[in-house]
Amino acid sequence: MFAAIALIVVTAALSYGAANAMRHAAARLGFTDVPNQRSLHVRVTPRAGGIGFAFIVPAAIAVGDVLLGIPLTGPLVAVLIAAPALALVSLIDDRSGLPALVRFIAQGAAACGVVASGAVRREIVIPGRPPIHLGAWGPIVAIAWIVFLTNIYNFMDGIDGLAASQAVIAAAAIAVMALWRDRSDVALAMALTGGGVAGFLALNWPPARIFMGDVGSTFLGFFFAAWAVLSSGDGASRLPFAAWAAVLSPFLFDAALTLVRRAIRGEPIHQAHRTHLYQRLVAGGWTHARTTILYSALAAFAAALTLLYYGTGLMAPAVYAAAVLLPLSIPLLLAHHRKALS
Repeated sequence: MFAAIALIVVTAALSYGAANAMRHAAARLGFTDVPNQRSLHVRVTPRAGGIGFAFIVPAAIAVGDVLLGIPLTGPLVAVLIAAPALALVSLIDDRSGLPALVRFIAQGAAACGVVASGAVRREIVIPGRPPIHLGAWGPIVAIAWIVFLTNIYNFMDGIDGLAASQAVIAAAAIAVMALWRDRSDVALAMALTGGGVAGFLALNWPPARIFMGDVGSTFLGFFFAAWAVLSSGDGASRLPFAAWAAVLSPFLFDAALTLVRRAIRGEPIHQAHRTHLYQRLVAGGWTHARTTILYSALAAFAAALTLLYYGTGLMAPAVYAAAVLLPLSIPLLLAHHRKALS
């Protein structure tokens, strides 16, 4: 236990140090974010601060697994290689910009590598419903899920502290659940992920001194999605897919609602815009800090409910689902209210 805690602290410190170093070197290296008509910030800000946790966390997991005797399985090694490899592509994108097709191919290749290693969910369990057996669709669903969440996380990294705080809360909740289910591999990975991102968050909390950049947001989306597939397991050791979706629900709800709305209106869903709920709140007068705190509260509430539901069994499935989903309408109602007043 002491070794794990020490490793988490070291990971957080190294992530902070790497982000701080990038903050001072960003202008010289060409990693700066210049405000434009789609931006929600008003000053030039260093970016690519996620370079620390994107490369340090996978290395820390490998070291921790060796120290604690956790087997380095093929799927685990695949995730630990694919995630920083994709982060490297995203770092190039942060510096020079890459065509959307190139980014999509890189994401697909990384997802295929993980699934080809044997990381496949055979079924999806929804609370209160019979399992959905995927059969031959399992690999396809896994690849689609990984690419989907990779992009969702990138879309949702638009204001100070939002993506980082969501990551810390989600990682902490999954780490606790993994401990309960004797999944030390997942618990250590998520604890180190949360620690690494927390180190970066110290510099990203509003007003942000550095942004995580695509190198950070792409890594986090891919990493969470891949571990959701990797943690399928069997029987009592399984971490339900619904639990992963619940702890990430504020991001999933905002992004899904926005994508559907833009698709219905015939607007391109792959282009940058300012129509996410969190963006509409900030554009309507909310501060970055206030908006991030709202989303963090929603994430923490969903995480607490998830731990209560899966940890105690004292809540009916329908009650759990409603309790997680209904509060997600708060940003939507607030965004509409701000628009009505403007």
